[in-house]
Amino acid sequence: MTDLRSLRKITEFVRGTLGCTCPDSVFEKIETGSVDVGDVTNRATRLVIGDTLLLYVVVPGSMPALVASLPELAELGRRDRNTHCYNRFRLVVADDGDSRLHETAAVRFAEVAGGDEKMHIHFVTPAAVSGY
Repeated sequence: MTDLRSLRKITEFVRGTLGCTCPDSVFEKIETGSVDVGDVTNRATRLVIGDTLLLYVVVPGSMPALVASLPELAELGRRDRNTHCYNRFRLVVADDGDSRLHETAAVRFAEVAGGDEKMHIHFVTPAAVSGY
């Protein structure tokens, strides 16, 4: 069970850091859990905001491993989004490393998304996602 403080923190993160403009009613229901994304991450959290927005928050073990696994990871998110009829999928990567690797990952993700405008990748600092 997610406490009220955590729910507020998630709402602030999704709105402030990720720029989500969903109406307040969407944030009345927030589910947290985990997702198995293989060996590319130290931690992966699955967040569902209002049965609308699906987020995978990953802290990669290494960015090169994450970049190599992006096709599988993006497809996993797309299937999850489509199976549960969510509106959007956002992959949130918590890494404060080399921005060139972030650019490479973003390009790779866009290739896999294949023009799907409801799939996004975001890079944040690990501190931004601590606690969930």
